[in-house]
Amino acid sequence: MSVEALARRFLRDRRAVVGLAIVVMAALAAVLAPVISPHSPHALVGEGLARPGGRYVMGTDRLGRDVLSRLIWGTRISLLFALGAASLSLVLGVVLGLIPGYFGGWVDHLFSRVFEVFLTLPRLFLILLVSALFGTRATIGVVVVGLTIWPSNARLMRAQVMSLKARPFVEAATALGATPWRIMGRHLLPNAINPVVANTTLQIAGAILIEASLGFLGLSDVNLPSWGQMLRDAQAHLQKEWWLAVFPGLAISTLVLGFTFLGDGIGRSLDPRQISS
Repeated sequence: MSVEALARRFLRDRRAVVGLAIVVMAALAAVLAPVISPHSPHALVGEGLARPGGRYVMGTDRLGRDVLSRLIWGTRISLLFALGAASLSLVLGVVLGLIPGYFGGWVDHLFSRVFEVFLTLPRLFLILLVSALFGTRATIGVVVVGLTIWPSNARLMRAQVMSLKARPFVEAATALGATPWRIMGRHLLPNAINPVVANTTLQIAGAILIEASLGFLGLSDVNLPSWGQMLRDAQAHLQKEWWLAVFPGLAISTLVLGFTFLGDGIGRSLDPRQISS
């Protein structure tokens, strides 16, 4: 199917278009944060716990920091964290699913055992342990999350490769003397990666929730404005200062929903079983 036909199928899916719009707006906010943010996310700009309205559209926190500014900069933190973890998952999943899917036999058996080991790792406990040993730097969290979510991508890639390697075009390439690495890179990978891309988009939504959870638990970098940290700081003010929890909560929910809609839409657009629908 051509790119134009895939785009038309995608654009006919209203939820997918809504998800794409949310993701694009969040990406623009992250990129343009230094320009559109009214203040620095760490600046003490006014009276503490000022209600929304007037100079402060979303109010201020207990230290007098502008909530809107922290929310905009928090978009950048959430996206960078989630995209980093999902990208690591994509690369590992593709490579470690492609090899056992193509070679099979003992190679497949060995990699399957590796998948099972990583699937049984308690993600939150592992993050707690790594944070205690190496600190709460964002890059450490990205690596840990990426290393714990890749097996689903690897399993998808493995299943796709196993179904494709018996196709005539792969047999023809083998008969012409193509090396296994050329077959995997040129013939199998482009035809097998579609469901992995869709799943990775959904993993971004999950990684956003993980990043927010880390901030809420106090395991994120305190020098970075995080939506989870904003929710953590709001705990002591839930009864009266509602805006401290409502705005970051809405931001997390909206962005997760956007990536979920986008991932579902990509999956439906690339699903050959729905071409006739």
